[in-house]
Amino acid sequence: MTRIKNNGISKKKRKRKISKMKGWVGGHSKLFRTGNQQLMKARHYAFYDRKKKKNLNKTLWITRINGGLKYYLTINEKYNIFVSFLRKTKTYVNKKLLSEINVRDSKSFSHLSKPIMKSTGINL
Repeated sequence: MTRIKNNGISKKKRKRKISKMKGWVGGHSKLFRTGNQQLMKARHYAFYDRKKKKNLNKTLWITRINGGLKYYLTINEKYNIFVSFLRKTKTYVNKKLLSEINVRDSKSFSHLSKPIMKSTGINL
């Protein structure tokens, strides 16, 4: 019985990985070991930064909503108080939607916010 080597499969794996390393500087694009290390690192950063991007977007939305509350309603209420008022009045709107309403159509944001704040007892 002849000995079977994985030469063809190994070459195929290496070729696939090296094709993803194109455009990198130095040995990272030419040498397999250093390129493979760089590829693993790049994948790790890609995963980490996808999570980080979501967190940054959430903070941006909260900042926009908070700014809209201060500017259009002329109150110094914080975002978390506003959200608790939304929950008390059973108005379910997510952060992204509130932020987009504030940016694109600020008058409708103030019209949306005023009845909620009045129903909870805050004088505007």
